[in-house]
Amino acid sequence: MRAVLVQPCSQLDCLHAARSGSQLLLNVGLLKTVTEISIQIERFIDDHQPGFVECRLVDANGQSHTFIEKLPIVTTANLWTDSSYPQAGTIACEIESESIDAAGRKLVQVSTERPWAVESTEGVSRFLVLSSQVVWL
Repeated sequence: MRAVLVQPCSQLDCLHAARSGSQLLLNVGLLKTVTEISIQIERFIDDHQPGFVECRLVDANGQSHTFIEKLPIVTTANLWTDSSYPQAGTIACEIESESIDAAGRKLVQVSTERPWAVESTEGVSRFLVLSSQVVWL
């Protein structure tokens, strides 16, 4: 059985709880299971605390999306300017819908707006990804 957090927690505490398989109370009165999508951390770009990295997501249509994000939002790994890149990472998201396309691929529409308000450098926060790109916690 997974732990359920029902009291407020800091963003970092909630992120660590999510990565450990806990469920989070994200919306008033609604219990949501935190889900993540796999991304690739391309490079370290800014060493101001907590550190910022450039990440890439390739969606189900083959389109590449770039993110500039705080290091703890995309990984629990101890990465820094001298780390080897690329590295695997994830971005927390909410599942909006699931479908199967004409080629039989399982697709998932996700939003990265919640829980951490993550968006691509183009301001996009909704993505159609392959089911294999979703990390079900």
